[in-house]
Amino acid sequence: MLKAGALPADLNEIGHQAIGPSLGMESIVQSTQALMWAGALITVFMVVYYGTAGFISIIALVLNLLVIVACLNLFGATLTLSGIGGNDPDDRHGGGRQTC
Repeated sequence: MLKAGALPADLNEIGHQAIGPSLGMESIVQSTQALMWAGALITVFMVVYYGTAGFISIIALVLNLLVIVACLNLFGATLTLSGIGGNDPDDRHGGGRQTC
């Protein structure tokens, strides 16, 4: 019996659910698939709509991300959620600015 608070209440376990590590792996696999599909669709759109300029911008974006990952690896840094937020504007607007 719960004694704290204004109204005492009995606690009855209705159900029990265990969450194992396979749920995390499924989430990682689904997220990776979503990333690949989104990247492919954006690449196709950019190339179809913008032509050569779209292709060049996709190449620049991929190279920018590779430089960022290389710098993180070089310094032994970890990519956090705030780091992703900080690199997001750089990915969209950073033409020639590389910070390494």
